[in-house]
Amino acid sequence: PQQLPRIGATMFDTLFNDQAGHGAANCIDGVDNNLCHSGQVNTNEPWLMIDMGAAYTVYEVDIYNRADCCQERLSWNIANNANLGYEIVISNTASDPVTGALVTCAFNDATRTIDVATHACEGTGRYVYLRLPGAQRVVNIAEVKIYSSTTSNYLRIGAQPSNLAFYNWGRE
Repeated sequence: PQQLPRIGATMFDTLFNDQAGHGAANCIDGVDNNLCHSGQVNTNEPWLMIDMGAAYTVYEVDIYNRADCCQERLSWNIANNANLGYEIVISNTASDPVTGALVTCAFNDATRTIDVATHACEGTGRYVYLRLPGAQRVVNIAEVKIYSSTTSNYLRIGAQPSNLAFYNWGRE
């Protein structure tokens, strides 16, 4: 697959963008062992936006979770012990992931321990968002990679995912 460019990133809650070295740029720097962090754990519907610089056809988005801790934050609301999932949104709008969304793909991780989440999410746009719906959420991941290929990782290696409900194989 062809990895698409990631020229900029920003978050809804920028508390840590200039503090503690956990800014949005860490999620597009190609380093899988650092992190970006949106700040307060009690944030409502936080998001990470990745700017590809131009509109591209997106087929796959890989989310690299933190290896050291907190993998459950991608899907779970810890305060309420509820699986709220997450969304990948493809858009041409830089303001937020809801206004002008072209494609929204919803996912969840019932195991709460996934290292790399590989998702088929097809659409054409300039911006790719990772959005965590619900209250008391935090974006707290290592990396996001975006690809333009119709061949998923599972088809490339010849294996089938064990939990098909976790993957979105078609357009929303």
